[in-house]
Amino acid sequence: QAVAAAEPAAAAKSATAPLSPEPVGVASWVVQLGSFSSEKNAHSLNDRLRAAGFASFVEPLKQGDAMAYRVRIGPELRRSDANAVRDKLKKSLDMDAIVLQYP
Repeated sequence: QAVAAAEPAAAAKSATAPLSPEPVGVASWVVQLGSFSSEKNAHSLNDRLRAAGFASFVEPLKQGDAMAYRVRIGPELRRSDANAVRDKLKKSLDMDAIVLQYP
């Protein structure tokens, strides 16, 4: 009988315990122009983009024993803003790019 009495109390306690919120991440978006094996080539493109007024950056990525260098613009909080940057890039510099979720 003591077990039966403890069960409703435990159930009541868990029913009134505050629920911890699920972690919510903020999605952001970047415009990626390319991935280079040459750091020099990546920085050259980055310099060109910055000179044209784009907030670009080079992101190094280790792939096995090699390094790759991604050239990206952003991040933007809304995908529509990243799409607008991609479209502006195409129009002003005639460069193709893709929009990716970041990080």
